[in-house]
Amino acid sequence: MTAPVNHMNIVKLFFCLGVVAFVSGCAVEPQTLGISPKTWQSYSATKQEQISQDNYAVKKKKANEKPAPITNNWLQVEVKNGLVMMPPFKKRYHYTPVALQIQEGTCKQALLATYRKTHDVTLGLCYKNNILFLDPSRYEPDKADGSIRLYVSPLWRNGFTYNNVNTTGYAQLHNATITVKQTVKNN
Repeated sequence: MTAPVNHMNIVKLFFCLGVVAFVSGCAVEPQTLGISPKTWQSYSATKQEQISQDNYAVKKKKANEKPAPITNNWLQVEVKNGLVMMPPFKKRYHYTPVALQIQEGTCKQALLATYRKTHDVTLGLCYKNNILFLDPSRYEPDKADGSIRLYVSPLWRNGFTYNNVNTTGYAQLHNATITVKQTVKNN
């Protein structure tokens, strides 16, 4: 003989599972945002919740964003010198220089690693609407594309170097040197 089904208990169970799923979906690991666990613990519950909500807003903005038109304009970007914050986000490290090409209308991730390859962090770059965005924030909506913006310049045709660049996004560059050279590729 089977026991009678208590529909109220089933409803309660699904409600509890829904609450757990909602709460865990909103939970944020501080290191995924570029925040050390110690710093995260120093924040009030209200500030942690606000950062979590802002992280959700950044993700939603990115998901709903219309793609920028892709053109034949390309940038050669070199990032070197200075320091960068790496997980667990307790201190800055020197890193190996990185060079990459990025096409207008696209975004890329560059891996910045220590010389001994013991730590690394991703540096986000987007080139859209004649602006090179560097080091986006994962929880500040106004820095979702990048914590700094470099606007296209005629100087980029021959290559131009920006010295002592500091960013406040995920990688948090400090006194970096960034060289940008614009090229046009024909299909």
